[in-house]
Amino acid sequence: MIDFIPLQYYYDTYIYFCFFLVLANLLHANTLELYSIKNIKFLRTSGYILLILIMLYMGLRPLSVIFGDMGSYNGYFTGYKFGMPITTEKDVFFHYYMKLLSYFVSNDGFFLVTAFFYIFPMFLISKFSFKDYWFYAFLMFVVSFSFYSYGVNGIRNGLAASMFLWGLCYSHKKIIMIFLFFIAVLFHKTLLLPVLAYGITLLYNNNVL
Repeated sequence: MIDFIPLQYYYDTYIYFCFFLVLANLLHANTLELYSIKNIKFLRTSGYILLILIMLYMGLRPLSVIFGDMGSYNGYFTGYKFGMPITTEKDVFFHYYMKLLSYFVSNDGFFLVTAFFYIFPMFLISKFSFKDYWFYAFLMFVVSFSFYSYGVNGIRNGLAASMFLWGLCYSHKKIIMIFLFFIAVLFHKTLLLPVLAYGITLLYNNNVL
């Protein structure tokens, strides 16, 4: 657990880190040619380091109600570890997800695994869509306005959106894509709208204006 950063500065630390990333990449973009091998290697290395750092920073944050929904989910998870049955009729799939993980990991482990499932699909869709230049797309995810809040507060919604993005990586493997879309909707019903919208594009995709 990352407990050496005071809770009141946890979000601020993340914001300043993102600010540094943007400035550093702006400077770097003016020193190397975009298509150079050296630049591509630098982007790949920087991307993997960023992926690991963000997962650890968000996944190993202190167990505190200061992060919003994290407090209630931590309470549920603790109960499931001690054998509490699932009694809620709302968001049942997410509670089964917590119940399953409670057999294998600690409270800290649960939030680390959840951070992985939240962030890793963004990494995959970035690589799928932008190939050698995936770092730039992934950086846009990391510094976007909602990234942090959906990772530590609106956890269930963030997971659902990431499952949808993961599904988009398998547009050539429809069974896997449909399965991930189904998981996304089970996590949060609001994802039904983008899933339906994507389905419509498969039925009607006329690029001629």
